Amino acid sequence: MSGQDWSIKISPATSGSDAVFTPDLLGAQPGDPLVTENDDIVSWNNRTGDSHWPWALQPDGQPYPSVQAAQAAGAYLCDEIPPWESSTPGFVTTAPKVGKTTIDYICKLHPSETGSIVVKATV
Repeated sequence: MSGQDWSIKISPATSGSDAVFTPDLLGAQPGDPLVTENDDIVSWNNRTGDSHWPWALQPDGQPYPSVQAAQAAGAYLCDEIPPWESSTPGFVTTAPKVGKTTIDYICKLHPSETGSIVVKATV
């Protein structure tokens, strides 16, 4: 079913100084992809004392060079998220006609922090 709301937690890593992205689902582990469908809404819930900014990677693995470039590609995920707040705006997924699309992302402020969203075509 499409049109669901999803949350990804940003929480401190158990070791090191990085944060981790974890789908807010029972049994999900840090680094697991969030699996969605068309027109689902994704938000990030920052549970750390640092700001974070989920930032999509282009198909070649490089970050989009600007907000405008990410928006033009339909890959602008959200604005920078202050500590202990949730993201805005919500990211609305767009599914491919068939198969799936994976949106890999980093934290623009901490590039070693990574996550992914899998958008499946609706049957």
